[in-house]
Amino acid sequence: MIHLIRSKNPYQLSREGDLSLPGFAPISLAGLTEQLATLRLGAEPALRYLYIRVTKLPLNKMGPTALKPFGYDLFAREISTFSPATNVPVPSDYIIGPGDQLDVQLYGKDNSDVQLVVGRDGRVSFPQLGPISVAGQTFASVKASLEARVRRQMIGVSANVTMADTRSIRVFVLGDAKQPGSYTVSGLGTISSALYAAGGVKPIGSLRNIQLKRRGEVVGRLDLYDMLIRGDASQDARLLDGDVIFIPPIGPTVRVDGEVHRPAIYEFRNDSSVADVVQLADGLTAEADTTKLALTRIDAALHRVVLEVDLGARAGREEGIRNGDSLWVPRLRPT
Repeated sequence: MIHLIRSKNPYQLSREGDLSLPGFAPISLAGLTEQLATLRLGAEPALRYLYIRVTKLPLNKMGPTALKPFGYDLFAREISTFSPATNVPVPSDYIIGPGDQLDVQLYGKDNSDVQLVVGRDGRVSFPQLGPISVAGQTFASVKASLEARVRRQMIGVSANVTMADTRSIRVFVLGDAKQPGSYTVSGLGTISSALYAAGGVKPIGSLRNIQLKRRGEVVGRLDLYDMLIRGDASQDARLLDGDVIFIPPIGPTVRVDGEVHRPAIYEFRNDSSVADVVQLADGLTAEADTTKLALTRIDAALHRVVLEVDLGARAGREEGIRNGDSLWVPRLRPT
C-alpha cells in the first residue's frame, strides 16, 4: 500500500478540494495550509506511523505567463544587413583574402592614394612596386610589410595602409537553424552574425553547443549562454569562406521557477547541480526560502517524485540535475 501511495505522488486535489489516496476514501484538504494538511493526513489511522509532509507545488503556467526556453528570443529582431559598418576598425588579426580592398596613403615626395584590390591569385598590384602576395596573412602583417616596402623602395616616401573594404564570404548554417542554407556574410562575420542571417535557432536546437566546422573538422564551439548571461563573446569566432556552422539538437533541459530572478527553461550541461541551475536563473530573490526547494523528476520506475532540497546544505547544493527536472523555489512565509 505504501509503495502504491508513493508511486502516485504528486497528487492533485479534486475540484472539491479532496485528496484521493489509493485505498482511502477522499480526504478533504480544501482551505488548509501545508502544515494543517500534514496534520490532517497524519490523523488517518493507517498513516499515523508514516512520515508525511505536504508541499504545495506550483501550477504549470500557461499562455503569456508560461515558462519559455531561455535565449531563443535573441534572434527575434530582424537584421536588415550583414555588412559591417564602414566606421568599424578592422581587427589586426583579420585574415586578408581575395576581394579585400586596401587603401594606401602615400606622403612625402609623393602625395597620393593608391587603391589595391586582392585578386583571386591572392596578390595586389602596386603600381610603383609590382605584384605583392598578401592573401592568408593578417591585416597587421600586411600593413607592416607594405609600409616597410614603400619606405625601402620609394625613397623619401612613407605610407599608411588601411582597410578600405572587406570581402564577402559564403558560409553554411546547417542543423537546427530556422532557415538552414548557404549565406553570404561580411568577411568580418562571426558565428553569431551567420546565425542571425539564418533566422536563429529552432527551439529544438542547442544554444550551448554550436559547432564551427572547417574542412570537415570542428575548429570551434559557441555557447550562447556565455554571451547572454556573462557577456563573454570570446567564442564567437570570425568566419572564413566555406565554413559550416552546425546546430545540433538541444541538450538536457530543466525548468526553474519561483523565487529566482529569471524563471525559464534552461539547457544545462550533464554534470550540473541544483546550485548551477539556480545560477543560470540569475540567482535567488530576497524572498526565496532556500531550505525548501522542490525538485520534481521522473524516477527510474517512471514515477513522478518530489525531492525537498536545502540550498544551505552541501548535499542540497550538489544534488544533480536530470533531463526533464523541474525546480521550484518557494517564497519565505510571513512571520
